[in-house]
Amino acid sequence: MTTAQNDYAARVRAAGAAYYTLTALNQRDYVALFAFEGGDYSSATFRGQVRSRPDADGDPLAEFTCTPELSGSDTVLTVTIAKADIVALPAAAEPGAASLLYYDITIEPDGGVEETIFAGEFYRAGSITK
Repeated sequence: MTTAQNDYAARVRAAGAAYYTLTALNQRDYVALFAFEGGDYSSATFRGQVRSRPDADGDPLAEFTCTPELSGSDTVLTVTIAKADIVALPAAAEPGAASLLYYDITIEPDGGVEETIFAGEFYRAGSITK
């Protein structure tokens, strides 16, 4: 298998999702915003999960709370994970290193089919101020 065949970012993009790397600081709530310009997805269902690997079975390590809101003609999606759930994520084996996990976020528009819209690496990094 070549590197290109095993390139996670390339596979995410090839599947039609946007690839972003997200980093959560330990001891903090995680909050991220995604904007959909010119589209009203405020009544769509969004789901997001964090897992140890993209193909991991069973329950996710953490789930995003997804809140879409219409702002003018755009939809702003706020995704959050509570501090307690961030702290519970696996820590990196090496002190000071960030642990590597994976996430995806899906959308199911009213009457539509669920599809993955964002995916990528999700890092749990240490924080200095506790």
